[in-house]
Amino acid sequence: MTFPGHTRAVWAIFDYWRATGDAEASRLLERCARGAEFVLDRYDTGYWARADLDPAWRGARLSSPDALAEQALGAAILADVTRRSVFSDASERWRRYGARAASRARAALARLAFALANPGAPAS
Repeated sequence: MTFPGHTRAVWAIFDYWRATGDAEASRLLERCARGAEFVLDRYDTGYWARADLDPAWRGARLSSPDALAEQALGAAILADVTRRSVFSDASERWRRYGARAASRARAALARLAFALANPGAPAS
């Protein structure tokens, strides 16, 4: 699962619910938001964000700087949609990580180590 993929699905359900008022869409939106909240901390490394949670990799596949910015934006939008501060908190953390030169350098080295340990793995 990727966090950006999950957030896009939540946005689509939210748009459908807003357009139709469908009660099932509202319930699905709530379940999806709870699911995103449940896994949110697993994406955070303390200095960057993971690209995915795939257990098959050797090590964590970290997001590229652009993907990190997308994850931060997605979390901010989820905060607006769901009114859950856990998403705005994650968004702010990820923005801070992306702004720190030391975090960017550490993430670049981690992405290189991941690529060496996982030949043929997709780039984040």
